[in-house]
Amino acid sequence: MQLPWVKQRKERVEREDARAHNTDIENKVLDTAKQRFTLADTGKIGFDNQHLHRKWKRYDEIFRNRQWHEVVTDDRSTPVLNFTFAVIQSLVPRLADSNPEVIVKPKTSPDDNKLAEKIEAGLHH
Repeated sequence: MQLPWVKQRKERVEREDARAHNTDIENKVLDTAKQRFTLADTGKIGFDNQHLHRKWKRYDEIFRNRQWHEVVTDDRSTPVLNFTFAVIQSLVPRLADSNPEVIVKPKTSPDDNKLAEKIEAGLHH
């Protein structure tokens, strides 16, 4: 149920052209941002041609113990052994407590060893 004043406000906002209040420069910036967002969003496809946000949502549901997608009546149980939750919750403290060691190696020529050592020293500082 939606309150009448909320519904009216929502309908008015949907009818109103928000871009009409912007300057031309602001609208160009909005267009550029929308193009870049669309380009970035189309690139978020996994190797199995599934959108990564959908996969993340599914994995989050598994983590939160929501594996049953069909409607289950109250007289039936929905048993789940949530090993995913247990594994993640046991690994996160180990990952958070350890300091990663960054190793910098020159990629193109061995003459860059001194530069690589300086960058590595800066990262460890």
